[in-house]
Amino acid sequence: MKNLKLNLFGRTKKSKRLGTLQAPSQQLRIGKAAPFTVYDGPRKVLDEGEPFTDDTQLALAQRMIDNARRYKQPNAMEGDWARELQLGKNAPFDIYGENNELILPRGEKITSFRQLDNAKKMIRRARDAHTEQAKVAPVTIKKSAHHTQKAETGKAVDETNNPFILYKDFTDQLERLYRAILAGEVVVENLSEIATRIYQTYSLRSNGLIATLLLEPITEEYFFNHLISMTILTCAIGSQMGLSDTEVHSLLEASLLSNIGLIEPSRSGDSVLVCLSKTAIKAHPERSRFIAEKAGIKDERVLIAIEEHHEHIDGSGYPHGKSSHEINGLSKIIAVADVYASLFHKYCEGKLPPHTLVDRVETIAGSILEPELTHVVQRLLCPYPPGAFVRLSNGYKGIVTKSLNRTGPFVSCYANANGVFFPMPMKRACNPDSRLRIVELLPFESIPFDWSLIWGYKV
Repeated sequence: MKNLKLNLFGRTKKSKRLGTLQAPSQQLRIGKAAPFTVYDGPRKVLDEGEPFTDDTQLALAQRMIDNARRYKQPNAMEGDWARELQLGKNAPFDIYGENNELILPRGEKITSFRQLDNAKKMIRRARDAHTEQAKVAPVTIKKSAHHTQKAETGKAVDETNNPFILYKDFTDQLERLYRAILAGEVVVENLSEIATRIYQTYSLRSNGLIATLLLEPITEEYFFNHLISMTILTCAIGSQMGLSDTEVHSLLEASLLSNIGLIEPSRSGDSVLVCLSKTAIKAHPERSRFIAEKAGIKDERVLIAIEEHHEHIDGSGYPHGKSSHEINGLSKIIAVADVYASLFHKYCEGKLPPHTLVDRVETIAGSILEPELTHVVQRLLCPYPPGAFVRLSNGYKGIVTKSLNRTGPFVSCYANANGVFFPMPMKRACNPDSRLRIVELLPFESIPFDWSLIWGYKV
């Protein structure tokens, strides 16, 4: 009788030594009844209660016992999912093979160790992708202006540079700044600090920061949400245009204060009121400049950009009806960012179809916005901006985490073709010329993952 030993999936090959496989108990012997049904992968070899007739059956039974011991204690890497991944239990998610072929649909009974191994490999790949995304060095934000140091790789991300945490912080800081201005305080240093932190965050986390425009919910603080979104876009445009650090900093300060003329203190003094009457809207650019000067702002570039940010290149804007050659360049950037920020908010609320996200601006670019600047935004965001929900060619649903990349956009996949969520997001590179590519932009939807986890940021 030939001696046999097993490889990983229960297939057999000849052994050069006698006795390589020894039965773990007296029950596993030729002529003894099998204590359980014996399988070779998905194929049944011997029914429970039938006698063993050869060493192959004994070897397969031995392997099943060894695998059962290996899967009995959940590995810490798999966590709670491992307790659900057992023979005879229903699959908690669709199980796919190495070539993305469906091996076992969610809800069907797990019948082989091959299915178990592939399920655990899916979890490991997802966790490994998450770990790779998180290998970015922590950077401490300083008050010195215009710091553009790039993050090193190899260390965990510091939460102080997590754009999804900082977006809310920026909003709160801006509201406090506006209250201080209305109280008659000089806020030059406070304004400079907010502008510097936004610039630093963009330098380190540009894709994550831009994604906040599409993913962060619109709250009752919409007025300040919009200003922060607008300022992030002005930072992106200014950086893409090659402006100096000093120019970008002035641009951000102007964007942050551009709508200060629309607010007034409440009677209680603990909040601000936004005035949106037609008269207030028309007057707010000049009023914003006046208030900024009273608050200690002396940079003429900032003051001019504030006053002109609603001028149109065709002369139809306000307050002075200036035409293209008369409008300051920083003002033109803020005007473009203002329009795009409004569109992003509508996308996040589900009021704007995703395919019109960029096209909508093209219809008005030639008449009121500087075409060169809208083209910069299109190069920055097209065809798939960071934070956009997409469907891949294999049916997976995901979120674009990086748009500007020589190998194509990176997508963090969160659900399979049937809409079933993965245990962990899986990072995929999507080259337009490869088999795996983006085929469709999807509407915004709620998913059971924190945005920080999608990007691999520490929380």
